[in-house]
Parts: sequence; C-alpha cells; structure tokens
Amino acid sequence: MNQVENEALWRQCQTELRFVLEEKEYYQWIEQLKAEIDGSELVLLAINPMWAKHLRNNYLEKITEVVQKISQGIIQSVRVDVMVNTTPTKSDNQAASNKTAKKKNSVEGLPIDPAFTFDTFVKGKSNSMAYNACNELSKRDSNHNYGPIFIYGSSGLGKTHLMQAVAHRYHRYEKSFCYFTKDHFYSQIVKAFNAKKIDQLIKNICQHDLLIIDDVHMFGVKTGPKVYDVLMNLVDDFSTHGKQKQLILASDKPPSQLDSFGDRGISRLSAFLQLAIEPPDMDMRVQILEKKAAVLDLDLPKDCAFYMAQNLPPDVRGLEGALKNVQLAAASLMGNEPISIELVKRAIKGQIQVRIQALNAENIRDLVAKYYDVSPKDLIGKKRSRQIARPRQMAMALIRELTRDSFPEIGQVFGGRDHTTVMHACEKIHELREIDASIEKDYHSLKMMLEYV
Repeated sequence: MNQVENEALWRQCQTELRFVLEEKEYYQWIEQLKAEIDGSELVLLAINPMWAKHLRNNYLEKITEVVQKISQGIIQSVRVDVMVNTTPTKSDNQAASNKTAKKKNSVEGLPIDPAFTFDTFVKGKSNSMAYNACNELSKRDSNHNYGPIFIYGSSGLGKTHLMQAVAHRYHRYEKSFCYFTKDHFYSQIVKAFNAKKIDQLIKNICQHDLLIIDDVHMFGVKTGPKVYDVLMNLVDDFSTHGKQKQLILASDKPPSQLDSFGDRGISRLSAFLQLAIEPPDMDMRVQILEKKAAVLDLDLPKDCAFYMAQNLPPDVRGLEGALKNVQLAAASLMGNEPISIELVKRAIKGQIQVRIQALNAENIRDLVAKYYDVSPKDLIGKKRSRQIARPRQMAMALIRELTRDSFPEIGQVFGGRDHTTVMHACEKIHELREIDASIEKDYHSLKMMLEYV
C-alpha cells in the first residue's frame, strides 16, 4: 500500500472505532495516532511511552479486531510504537540537560493532545469569556490573577481543548502541569490508597504549577468519599497559593447544580471564576468546519460547510467526525473531483438520520429534565412546585416549536395532561422569555442542542 492508501485505511478504522469505543476514550487516545503499514502489520505511533503503554494495555485487542475487519485480512497484526521526534526543540534539549528541573508533565497525569492549542481553538460568542480568561492567565507575564477556574458546558463543546491549550502554554514556558480525566484521577487515587502512598501522591501533584481535572461532576461525597476528600484537599492547596499555582476544573454543569458535592463542596466551588461554554451558533459552526478542513488539507466549499452546520448537532467533536467522513468519501472517489453537496449528503447521511430520529417529544422532554437535573418521571407526574413546573413548561414549549405535535399529543407525553395545560405552558414560557434573561438563555441553549440550526 502507498501512503495515501495507508491513511485512507486508518481513517476507515478510526471511523469504526468511534462507534466501538466511548466517545471520550476515542478522542483522548485514538484520534491523534499516526499509522504506518509494514507488510501485514499496522504500526500505530503514539506521542510518548506512557501513551503507547496505555494503548497496549487497554485498546490494542479492540483496535486489532477492527483493523483486521476493515482491511479484510490484509493486515494481520497491530503494533504500538512511540513517535520519534528528529528535531528536538530548545525546551526538549534544556529539559534533557537539567535533571533537577521540574517535570513538564506528571507521571501521575495524562499526556495532552498535541492538536489542542489556542491556535486551533475556534473562538466565538459562545465561548469567548472562557477563551479570553484561559488565554490571559496562561501568558508568560500575565498580570491576571483569576484564582481557580471552573469551566462548564455540555460534552463536545471544547472544554478539554481549552484546558489542554493552557497546559501547552505552561509547557512552552517551562512550567509544570498535571492533567487528569475523571477516570484516571479516580484510578490513581484508589491505587495510591491501596498502596498506602496517598500522601506522596498528593505531594507530587501539589508540586506542579497547574492542575487540570476534567468531568468533576462525576465525583461526590457519597459515591466516592475518599476520592472526593482528596479532590477537595487539592482544591484547598491550589486555591491558597495565589498566582504561584493555577487550578482548572471542568464539568457539564455549574457548581450550583453539583448536588453530589453537598452544600459545603458547592459553596467552595462557587467561589471559583465560573466560565460557561454554550453550543456554537450557525456562524461559529461554519468557522469550526472551515478551520478543521484547513487542518485536514480539505477543500470544503462554503455551501457544503453551511449544509453541514445546518444539519449536524452543535457539537465540535461531532462536526470533526462528520468532516472526516467527508474526507474519507472524497478520498474514495476516482480522480480529483471537488467536494460537492451531493458527496457531503452521502457522507453524513447516517448522522442526519440519527438526528431526525432523536427529535421527538419524549427525547426533548428527557433532555430538558437532564438539563434541569430533575427526573423525567417528575415532569410526567403531578408535582407542581416551581422546580418541576418550570422545566415541564419549558419542555412543552420546545416540543410545540420543534415538532409538529398537537397540543393534545404533547399533553399525552406528560402524563395525559389536558391540551389547555400545554397551551398555557407555551404562553407562559413565551412571556417569561421576554422578561427573564435566564429563561431566554435556557430556552436558547436547549433549542440549540435540539434543533441544530
């Protein structure tokens, strides 16, 4: 196989692996791998030994299975090696010669994605505050002392990209960082407790200039009290050292909605600088597609970018995945025909069909319940407290706007309520959107998640 065929095969395998693995696993460990073919063996190149070891221990068997399937038996085995950098940077040379300097990354933490930098991050209205704060605090001579930062927003909107961009900047300026996903943080803490080395682990983490922990909403006082206690101890340490240390936490919801943290934990995290990342609007989705296409050296016409932005969810990861499907479809064509709307429609047909199927009354109701952190059963039930009634009305209004369901049909989705109740809910939400900025913001965010336009 030549290099073009090698890349095409690996892209096909990546597309399959996106469905086989959990979304975060794929983007954390698989997406950035480079591939070469040596006879009947596929060689995957990781950026460092730790990454390679993690792949061998956790994903090699599944990757091999997928590669054999996609290649129809041409590739018999898969090997993981470390990418060789033949042009060491100045900081690499200095680090090698200075054994007493701080480590640029932690043996306890995870490697960061080389593509997640400020240069590749697409800034827009939906993420400008978070971008500006992270960009300023990570500059070499920054005078901004924001204190600890809490970034929140739905999955796939760029939280991880932004945090790792800060880590890249710290590394460039020869400051140390420690990056954790929630799974790796949990496993490291449990392992340290079992080995009776928890104090040493905490000490090692606290030696770093920057600590990043993703998906902290998965922790809690009751679900993992020991891990939770370590997390809060680290929060205390990094919060009390002012400009000497920086702490960044990320979650899919703001501190006020982290019920698993208890009142005390919520109070402590609420003192952080809170930065929301909203779903990207239409213009920003087009910008994301155009920028990612440029990185892939893909000539994506404007009309094709608009079609994709209109018909795909406002999820950065989803947009990237769709773009790679378009690239794969284009590579499979004979000749050098330009990318067209027809090709794009074929390439993302499956994703559009999933979207159409998902946009129904029940799924809208359940998404609204999740957004407000209430149970779907509560929305169906008879409770009339504002904590339940308002999300119920919001769900009814969204269903009415985004589907063709009648008022009586919507009432049936909410426990058989009368059509007049649904009409009142729609009118009430319309009124509140005019006078209550928080209601308007919630409605807009939910609509963006559901409608994708």
